[in-house]
Amino acid sequence: MITLKFRLLCSKTRVTPTRKQTIPRLELSGALILARLVHSVSLSLPVLHGTYLWTDSMTVLYWICNRKGWKQYVQHRVEEIRKLTNPSVWNHCPGTQNPTDLPSQGLSAKELLKSRLWWDGPSFIARAVINTPELGDDCNEEAEVELLRNPATFTQVLTSQDQTKECPVACMSNLMNSSHYSDIGKLLRVTAYVLRFINRLRGTVDRTDCGSSLNGKEITDAEALWIRTIQKLSFDCEFCYLLKPLGPCPPLIDQFGLFLDDKQVLRCRGRINLSQLPLSGKQPALLPSNHPIVALLILKAHESVKHNGVNQTLTFMRERFWVLKGRQTTRKVVRSCVTCRRLGHSYGSVLPPDLPTERVLEDPPFSHTGVDFAGPLYINVVNEGQSNEGQSNEGQSNEGQSNEGQSDER
Repeated sequence: MITLKFRLLCSKTRVTPTRKQTIPRLELSGALILARLVHSVSLSLPVLHGTYLWTDSMTVLYWICNRKGWKQYVQHRVEEIRKLTNPSVWNHCPGTQNPTDLPSQGLSAKELLKSRLWWDGPSFIARAVINTPELGDDCNEEAEVELLRNPATFTQVLTSQDQTKECPVACMSNLMNSSHYSDIGKLLRVTAYVLRFINRLRGTVDRTDCGSSLNGKEITDAEALWIRTIQKLSFDCEFCYLLKPLGPCPPLIDQFGLFLDDKQVLRCRGRINLSQLPLSGKQPALLPSNHPIVALLILKAHESVKHNGVNQTLTFMRERFWVLKGRQTTRKVVRSCVTCRRLGHSYGSVLPPDLPTERVLEDPPFSHTGVDFAGPLYINVVNEGQSNEGQSNEGQSNEGQSNEGQSDER
C-alpha cells in the first residue's frame, strides 16, 4: 500500500489586473504563475521524481495541449507554459476540490487552519489517482473564442543573382531587419549562420562542419554583404553608373574617386595607395550617415577606443570606413552611448603629469635650456678664460642630427 504525505511548500498569487479580462484568460494567467513557480522550485530542490500540475479549467487545458493558433494574449502565455513544463503533466481538478479557490471564497484564517482541503489537497491525490481528461479535436466555446481565424503564413525566400552588368541586387535588408539589433557583432554572427545555411543547401560547403563555430572568413563575408547592401540602398545611382556609365556622372564619384573592388564594395580612392597599409586603410569603404548599421559600427569603434571622445572614435572609424557627415554622425552616436551617459562624461581625458624638476626650480635665467629640432642650429661654446655669467648649466635636445657645435675662436 502506497503511503502519501503532503506538505504545503510554497504558494504564489497575484491581484487581478485593472484591465478587464475574461475568466478563462485569468485562469490561464494562474496556470502561467504555477508553471513559473514549479520551474523555480525544480531548480532549487535536488531531486524530483515526478511533477504533476492541475487546473480546474478545461479551456486552459485545451489551450495548453493543442497546437492550434491562438490569439496573441493566449498564444504568448501558452508558449511560455510549454517552455517551462511538459503539456503531458497537466491534469484536471474539479472546481469543488480546488484548494486555491478557498481564499477567494471568503474563508477566514481560522477556517483555513482547520481546512483539510487547504493543507492536504484534494482527496483523489491521496488515492494516487491522476485525473487526465481526454481532449478531442473539438474545442468548447470559450476556447474557440481565442482561436485565430485564417492565421497568416510567412515564408522567407533568399534569392541570389550573379553580378552582371546591371545593378547588383541587395536582398539582406528584405530578409533581416538590422534595426532589431543593438550589437554589430551579433548581427554579423546571425548573418554568417544564415549564409552558412544557404551554402550548405547549395552544396558549396562540407556538411560535416555543421557543429563547428564561425571562422573569421565567414564573419568578414557577412560584413561585406551588409556593406554592399547599405551602399546599394544609399548609393544606387553611383553603383549603376560605375557598372554602366550612362548619363551624367554623380558628384560623389568625382568627389571621392569612387570605384568598385573585387567584392563589389564601393571604395574611396585616396593618395596613399603606395603605402603598406591594408586596403581598408588606403581605400576606405563609403557609408551613408543615416543607416542603423552605420550607427552600430560607430558604437563598436567607440567601445574599441575605450569610450573616448568624438575625435578618437572618428579616427578609429576612418581606418576602415568613410562616413558621410562623419563628425556629426559620430557625435550623435557618442552622445547616445549608455556607458558614457551613466558616467556623466566621456572618460577619455587624462590628468596632465607633473612638470619636470628643472622647470619648477628657482634658478637664474638660462640655467636650464632646451632646443627642438628645427633645421641646422649653431651653438657657440664659451672659452675657459671668459666669464661664466649667463652660461647654461644644462642643455637638453631632442637629439636632432643637424645640430652642430661651433667655437667662437676660429
